[in-house]
Amino acid sequence: IVTAEAADSAVIDMHNNRFYLYGKAKVNYEDMQLNAGIVSYSQSENIVTAAPSQDSAEAAQGRPSFAQGQEKFTYDSLQYNFKSKRAIVRNTRSQYGEGFVYSEQVKRNPDQSIYGLHNVYTTCALDTPHFGITARKIKVIPGRVVASGPANIAIQTVPTPLFLPFGLFP
Repeated sequence: IVTAEAADSAVIDMHNNRFYLYGKAKVNYEDMQLNAGIVSYSQSENIVTAAPSQDSAEAAQGRPSFAQGQEKFTYDSLQYNFKSKRAIVRNTRSQYGEGFVYSEQVKRNPDQSIYGLHNVYTTCALDTPHFGITARKIKVIPGRVVASGPANIAIQTVPTPLFLPFGLFP
């Protein structure tokens, strides 16, 4: 059972089998909770797409959020398949313990494992971290480990000559 609500409006496109929620949309499914400005659901493909709403100056209003179980993150756009329970998320920010992971793109699998592309792991809680470990690819197993391939230490988004062949973060 999927429950959904929106502050502004809900539109059903019967011709294309799509459902749209506008303005502070909330979608709940099992242990998943999705909050966004605009949410669309394609019934034929079982895919939900979420993005922030925009004001009259085309600026995004707030960052959408996703929560499933213990895990929570914010993002710019999300596509989630209800059948396969896989998601593709763009420009995500997640917290794992005391560390934060910023990723350009994330693929989330049904077993809750996460694969990230163009990532920064840091303990700085700001939107633009002052320092961090940058890695092209990472794998996150929530509650256990964050593992990366080759990585650099960066300060103020400037890479340093300090190179790590791999990274494991508890």
